[in-house]
Amino acid sequence: MRGQPTTSSSRSVYSYMSNGMASGRQQSSSPSSPSSSSSSPRKGVNFPTDEELDFLHKHCEIIDATKFYRSTPGTLKLPPTRIQLRNLDKLPKASLDVNVGRIFDIFIRHMLQQEGGNLETTRYWLNLAHPGYRKKDGFWISHKTYKMADGHTLMNTIADQVQSNDALGLDETMSLTMRIFKQDIHGKGDRTPDKILRKFGVKHNYVKGDGRCLLKALVIGKHWSDKNTASTANEAAFYDSKYVRLTRTNVSC
Repeated sequence: MRGQPTTSSSRSVYSYMSNGMASGRQQSSSPSSPSSSSSSPRKGVNFPTDEELDFLHKHCEIIDATKFYRSTPGTLKLPPTRIQLRNLDKLPKASLDVNVGRIFDIFIRHMLQQEGGNLETTRYWLNLAHPGYRKKDGFWISHKTYKMADGHTLMNTIADQVQSNDALGLDETMSLTMRIFKQDIHGKGDRTPDKILRKFGVKHNYVKGDGRCLLKALVIGKHWSDKNTASTANEAAFYDSKYVRLTRTNVSC
């Protein structure tokens, strides 16, 4: 069954996990050469190369790939997405944490690139949930830039738990959620002066009529909230269509 590690694969991961992570940390203190980039952690300075993406796809399966959607004017959200690390036995055994950290690192940079962010100033949240982790909320990188926290930062947090929790296998299916904080600037121009706004009044008066104004406003606000807090892209699209129908300017409420 997909997502359930075999006994032999789990044992192969557990058998060298502690030694691999310990030696990986020792190696991380010295700079790596290009030929040994898979055995020593090094913060990326650019978006992933084709070689790095091949490494990611070889060792990480995205089971139910989804796309980011705009949950608020300033936030892009990747709904919970199941991932599974694979071919871990083919990684250098002396640097397991370094290699897995590299997988997460490439993933983060790739997502920032896809959504038009950058590695210097674009902030993001990332949550990795693991079925064997004792805290239900999983592992977090909260409101950081890539320059502040990368894939190896996430792996260091996981490594501390792996060594003290035998149930935390890296070859099990995990769930990843990500938010990228990037303002939607599509179609925006200069700010309309207050003098012009006062002259023309409210641009869109969504609540029509003289009765039940509060009730109408609450219904419209509820649909707006639902579409901006939806957990999936399909759910967001469903509530967005209802919100649009309620706020069309050519239809009375």
